Formats: sequence, C-alpha cells, structure tokens
Amino acid sequence: MSQLFTHEKIQAMLATPRRRRIEPGWDGLREPSKEGADWLLRVPFDPYKRAFDEVFLFNRVSHIGWQEGSNHTYYTYLKNVDEEDLNEIRNWQTRMRWWIGIRDCLPISFALDFDRKDGNPDLEKTKIGKLRKGAKPYDRSPNKEHYEAAEKLAEKCINFLKRVECYNSLDTIVAVPPSTPEKKYSLPAVIARHIAEEWERDDFSEAVKKVKETKQAKNVALEKKLGNIEGSIEVHSKVKGRKILLTDDLYQSGITMNYVAMLLLEQGARKIYGLACEKTCSNDDNISREIDSGFYD
Repeated sequence: MSQLFTHEKIQAMLATPRRRRIEPGWDGLREPSKEGADWLLRVPFDPYKRAFDEVFLFNRVSHIGWQEGSNHTYYTYLKNVDEEDLNEIRNWQTRMRWWIGIRDCLPISFALDFDRKDGNPDLEKTKIGKLRKGAKPYDRSPNKEHYEAAEKLAEKCINFLKRVECYNSLDTIVAVPPSTPEKKYSLPAVIARHIAEEWERDDFSEAVKKVKETKQAKNVALEKKLGNIEGSIEVHSKVKGRKILLTDDLYQSGITMNYVAMLLLEQGARKIYGLACEKTCSNDDNISREIDSGFYD
C-alpha cells in the first residue's frame, strides 16, 4: 500500500473540513428495505473508512467499496453479513465514539480529545487538555508531576489503541521530535516510550532527529508552518519496512506530523498511522479562534 505524499498534498490538506467524531445517536447501520438486499453502513469521515476496513475487511466482512455521501460522510453496502457480524459492527461503532477523527494525508489519524470541551475555545479544558498541560514543563526542568501526567496521557493512548483495534497491525512507535534539538524532555517521546512498553511494540523515536532549531509550530502562521520545519528533521533508514504509529501530544494544523510521516515514507516505512493526545479547537489557534466548521456539519 503506497502512502507517499508530497509537500503540495500536505499544504492542500488544510483547505477542507478536518475533524469529526461519532456522536451518540449516529445511525451508522441501515436495514435493507427488502429481503435479500444488503445492509447500508455509513461513517462520518475519512479516517473511519480505513479504521473499519482494518478491523473488519481483512477479517470476514466484505463490502462493495466506499462512496462519498453528503457533508463528507461515506457509505458502502455490506455483503452477506449475519447478525453476529452486525452486532460486532455496532459494538465497534460504540467504541469509536468521542475520539476525534482527523482528515489529513495519513489513512488513519485520530486524537483522543479536543483541548477544550466540544472543541469550543470558550469552554473549559477537557481532561486530556488538563493532563497535557500538567505534563508540559515549558521552560522549566521537568519534575515528578510532569512525568506522572505524561504517564497518564500514555495510559489514555493505550486504552484507545486497545479499544479501537485498527492500529493492531503496527509494529513500531515513533514520536514527533521537539522543536529544539537539545531539548532533554520531549513529551511525545515520553508518551511513546510508555506506549511501546505496554503495547509491546518497538520504539524507534531515536530514528527521527531534529537537526536544526525551528520556531514552535503553534507560534507560526498557518501558511508558513511547512516552510518553518523543512530541512530541520532527518530520519534514519532503520525505519524501512516498518509499520509505524506516529505520536504527538498536540495536533494543531497537522503540518509537523504529516511532514515527519512523509520523511518516514521516503526512508521506506511501510505504513504510518497517526495518533495525538490533544486536538486544538481550530487548525490555527494562534491566529484565529474560529471553530472549524467541518466538525458540526
């Protein structure tokens, strides 16, 4: 499966609605209107298509192929499913609720939650948002409380990975590198290490090196984010053939995660899916406080 993408694709991904989740009451399965017809399955956004196929298509449930519906939804017709299959699909849809599906250049990309409730910058921080804030020492040296909060974030990630199942085929974890090469405490790296130990995967975060200091992505205007990090990261060829979970603590525009993914693929990585702890309310919170309209349509 080829996932190769370009600078142009990374920049273009910012132009469309970017995130959505399965809310309670989502009608994903529709019974056939007549006997012998196929069941209809609907998902609310791109990442859920691949997530479904990872869990079911390569198991026993087949379908005719995904078609785009209205408001960036997708649908397909299931072939020869029985009641056991339908119950498993319903249970999977329930497990997928509340996670934030993100449309970017990666086939599967999710965040655990927004930084603020309902993705609204005027509301209080979510539990994930509070944990991430507690795990960040910023310009100070990290202390016990920072590491404890980081471990709790990792536990939330592990719970997600075990529940949704669509990441099960991955064998390696890589953390997005920090903005400063000399930075000794990198929250994504701490989270990746805990995930690798508990989830029993290889941690290849050291294969991705920041070789040139850049401005923090959150402090750079959207149209300049990609140019800000170009040429600042190097990836070792040891990632060749690996199926990688790429992790970060914060997903704003997604430019950094997708740029790192592009470099990993150029070095021969076989497959890359993304997971972030926290999604900001918009794709460019440092410039605009508007909520991304794609979440509510």
